[in-house]
Formats: sequence, structure tokens, C-alpha cells
Amino acid sequence: MKKPFYKTWWFIAIIVIFVLAGIGNAINGDEKKEEVTEQEETEASNNASEEAQTEQIPAASTVEESQEAEEVEETPSADEVNFYKNELSPQLDSIQEEYDRIWSEQWTTTFNGVSEGTMDVYTAYKNMTFIETNYSVLSENITNLNGDGLSEENKESLEGFKQKLAKSSDYRAYAASEAAKMFDEGTFKPSEIDNITSIVSLGDSEMMEAIINRLSIEQNLGLIEETE
Repeated sequence: MKKPFYKTWWFIAIIVIFVLAGIGNAINGDEKKEEVTEQEETEASNNASEEAQTEQIPAASTVEESQEAEEVEETPSADEVNFYKNELSPQLDSIQEEYDRIWSEQWTTTFNGVSEGTMDVYTAYKNMTFIETNYSVLSENITNLNGDGLSEENKESLEGFKQKLAKSSDYRAYAASEAAKMFDEGTFKPSEIDNITSIVSLGDSEMMEAIINRLSIEQNLGLIEETE
């Protein structure tokens, strides 16, 4: 009687060969997976390193740009500081003092006198015409200021000061003209007073901007500390 084929030596041998082949393939597959995983990890590590180096480049560039910007800032020359302190600043002070003097001695005195009954409208009218003339002359004197001893940046600020203060003087001259007309006609309408007040307020705003420009010059020259 023949043995069943699954008990024959050749069938068993075939089975053993297949089992051994399967084990070998499984081992080789694991080794290949490990090699692929190690390769992927190496590539990921290299990419991360390259990205980190790339991210560090802008930071270094930013530091260099900041250092270059600091080097560009120049200290004002002694000649410029002396020019401003000894020549230009006294002129600016004189102009601002005249600007305030006209207002306090002529404008304020006139309106207080009229409201208190100690000044007649004819005198008030004449005072307003004087004020108009004085501020118009002051406006011309302001535009003649010379800043040749300043840096380009400070010259721009001086031009801003001149333009704003001259415009403020023009507003006050115009307000005086309108007030003279009111005193001449003797109307004293609320609408006229409101109009004059509005013109004066516009002049005050221009004066504040002029002062800001002057302060900018003095900050650049190190004459006053910058406020944060």
C-alpha cells in the first residue's frame, strides 16, 4: 500500500523549502524596511538642519541691518550746534516773543477794554488795524529766516517752522481785519464773533505745529532730551 502523498519525502521536502524561503523573505523584508526607515530618518534630519540654518540667516541679516542703521546715524557737528544756539535760536526767540507781545498788549487789551467799557470802539478799531499790520510784517520776517548752517534734515524742520508760524501770523492778521470791520460797523453780531474766534483757533493750531518743528531741531541737535 502506497503512503499518502503528503507523507512522502518529496512532499515534505517541498514544504520545508517553501517554509525556509518564506522565513528568508520575511527577514530580508524587515532588513529592507529598517534600511528605508533609517534612510528616511537621515534625510528628515538633514532637511531639518538645512531649514534651521535657513531660518537663522534672516536673523543674522536683521542684526547686520540694525548695526548698519545705527552707524548711519550721525552726531550733529559742533558748528551746527553753535550756529543754532548763537545765531538762529535768538532770532526764533525774538520772533515768538513779538508774536505773543502783539497779542497780549494789543489784542487782549483792546477786547478787555471794550468789554469793561474803558475803551471806545474807535480806539478799538484803530488797534485792530495796527494788529493786522504788525502780524503781516511779522509774517514776512519769519519767511526771511536763514538756516544755511543746519543739516538738510534740520533745514526741513526749519522750513516747517517758518511756514506754520507765518501762516499763524496771517490768520491773526485776518482775525484783526475782521474785528476792525466789526468795530467799524458797530454790529457785534454773535455770528461775527464766532467767525473771528474760529480764525484765531486756526492760527493757534498752526502755531502749535510750528513749535513742534522747532523742538524737532533741538532734539536732533541734542539740546533737549527726546520724550518716549
